[in-house]
Amino acid sequence: MARKVSDSVDIAERMRMDRDSTREEVQRLQEQWRAFKDNTSSTYESYNKQLTQQEAMMDDKIRCYQRENEKLKETTDTQT
Repeated sequence: MARKVSDSVDIAERMRMDRDSTREEVQRLQEQWRAFKDNTSSTYESYNKQLTQQEAMMDDKIRCYQRENEKLKETTDTQT
């Protein structure tokens, strides 16, 4: 009987250790997931900002080229 109690105590201790180990693993994985999400989010924000800036620059260039084209067109029209 004492041996069964001792075995039960040992089993309970092993199960507690497994449970604690599993909790630690879950916490570690959750932290990795949070870090991944934060990193992904900041990377997306950075890329999005770069794309927005590039689009604005391209729009400015296009408007500049259009104005230049209109000026050249007017110059050509006045010369003919």
